[in-house]
Amino acid sequence: MKNKQFLVLILVFSYSLLFLLKLSPLSWIFLVIGLIVGFFIYFFDYLLYPFYADEDLELVSIAKKYWTQKNYHHYLQLIWLNQKTVVHLMSRSFLFIILYFPLAIFVLSASSQVFGKGVVLGLGLNLVIKLWQLKNNREDFHQNFFWQAEKQISELVINRMVMGFTLLFVLLTILALF
Repeated sequence: MKNKQFLVLILVFSYSLLFLLKLSPLSWIFLVIGLIVGFFIYFFDYLLYPFYADEDLELVSIAKKYWTQKNYHHYLQLIWLNQKTVVHLMSRSFLFIILYFPLAIFVLSASSQVFGKGVVLGLGLNLVIKLWQLKNNREDFHQNFFWQAEKQISELVINRMVMGFTLLFVLLTILALF
């Protein structure tokens, strides 16, 4: 798990190098911090999951028990160790992906705060990586991003969605650079 966190930091740092020539050193540091916060903001969705998920799930009942007992250490440990079993996250829904772009365009074009831009780009970077990770597993892709829909989506739709999101994320990066 520590290797994964280290790889994520290397990826975020590498992505931030695109902005190094455009920003002052201090602004670049704020961008990097924003990218890291944005990249890991999904963990907050994992933390909130037991409060909006189906009550019948064992994970949810155990987590709520820990929470009501104010045993936050065990709550965090339970959530951290069961991330792979939690697939119905609000931030991993098709609706969230659709709403991400207007939000990102607004923040990137209207804000002068590099930290906020970093957060938005970190969110998108995490989504791009997750989309590419699940691209070849149709069932997992559906469980993670189309869990509200009853009908399975085709591989063609998955490929188009991954390519389209990636292209739009590249365009958002270009918007942030200029």
